[in-house]
Amino acid sequence: MGAAVIPLQTALFYGRREPTVLFLMSMGLGIFFIKGKAAPRVVIIAAIFGAMFFIPSTGEYRSLAREDPLGAFRQINFRRQFQEALDPDAISELKNATALIAATEETGDYEFGAGYWNQIVFRFVPAQFLSRDFKDSLMIGGEQRDMSDFVYDVLGFQLPEGLTVTGMGDSFNEFGYVGCLFFAALGYLFKTLWAAANRPNGIVAQIIYIQITTSAMRAATHQTIDFLPAFIYGLTFIGAIAFFAKERGVVAAPLSSSPVPAQFLSK
Repeated sequence: MGAAVIPLQTALFYGRREPTVLFLMSMGLGIFFIKGKAAPRVVIIAAIFGAMFFIPSTGEYRSLAREDPLGAFRQINFRRQFQEALDPDAISELKNATALIAATEETGDYEFGAGYWNQIVFRFVPAQFLSRDFKDSLMIGGEQRDMSDFVYDVLGFQLPEGLTVTGMGDSFNEFGYVGCLFFAALGYLFKTLWAAANRPNGIVAQIIYIQITTSAMRAATHQTIDFLPAFIYGLTFIGAIAFFAKERGVVAAPLSSSPVPAQFLSK
């Protein structure tokens, strides 16, 4: 229970979406892997519709929740926020994606995977210890592409601060129309992890599967270049813990004490 304090605090007081979803997914998938019980479909459908109405209100909730998290729900006009999100003139991340795709197609300046490598360097090479010049020297092109500056230089359109270009936009910026294969590869990765998670002694695959679910979601909603660093991070630390536990004979039995229902193994 103590481990749930920080995720709950982050969700209730700061309105952070990814830690909230990771907490809920950890609970749901943990129960599934341990007990073999899946959430009823009606609950999943209700959660999807609830998120559809709540996500446009996240910004307002964050500003209200700092003082009174419970009262914030009563003060938000969810219907008005949802209607404003559907306004054709509203700021939209899909508009950002459209602008990035248009700028990339007009210039033909595709990154061809450089963005993925540069993001790994950005996340894992500490400039504080190795110097900024050394870090930049490891990046293809000498630096990360600033999507906002790139779009502005080509189209004269300024991407609004705080919004993303979506996975659709940045995957096109990397590989054009074949950038969609990133999501095919992501699906294959999860299929492989799912199969491994349902094998005997599949506890490590189960934990990795749970850990990277939100990173995969963010690859669609934010940008695909964030997924690889998150996957490497999770694989490194979960793998290290698994190795440490295995050396001491701790990892000797699967997390699930009851077999996973057969109808889920073929999905």
